[in-house]
Amino acid sequence: RFRRELTPGEVVEVSCCMSFPSRATAIFTAYQRFESSEGRVAAELTSDCGLMNLLERRLLRKPFDVLASMTRDRRSLESLVAPPEVD
Repeated sequence: RFRRELTPGEVVEVSCCMSFPSRATAIFTAYQRFESSEGRVAAELTSDCGLMNLLERRLLRKPFDVLASMTRDRRSLESLVAPPEVD
């Protein structure tokens, strides 16, 4: 959702969290928030995502477990998993 225009050179912080409706589901949702250095929200983005096996051209089941297997610190991944903030 577009909230306000950004100007060239403006510093923006992007936060991200993910929602896994079920650990066995292939699809998960990513929520991103674009916020200026003054704390004003410029945009919010919600995306349905999946991880694809490019050889089989199929979505991988249990994407959380796949992502967790690629990280050194599982807690850092778990910190991204949260319900979105609703305005």
